[in-house]
Amino acid sequence: MSEQINGIIQENDLETVNGGVSGIMVIPYVVQKGDTLNSLAKKFNTTVTQIKKDNARVLKGSTKLTPGMLLNIAKNSKK
Repeated sequence: MSEQINGIIQENDLETVNGGVSGIMVIPYVVQKGDTLNSLAKKFNTTVTQIKKDNARVLKGSTKLTPGMLLNIAKNSKK
């Protein structure tokens, strides 16, 4: 596996694209030290609610992120 940059798994590490519809692409993201749901929502142009919904199994109702945790983030590319 190639080196990760800023917690984002590089495209060549993915066998298939997780998804993408109407300007939204779902990407895997490895939580880094200092990340919060708010900071990730801002970084990926999405909402905390959406991140929590998409990662309910991983977060298990918690809002605390742990470095190394793997989240799926729906990145909205539309402005």
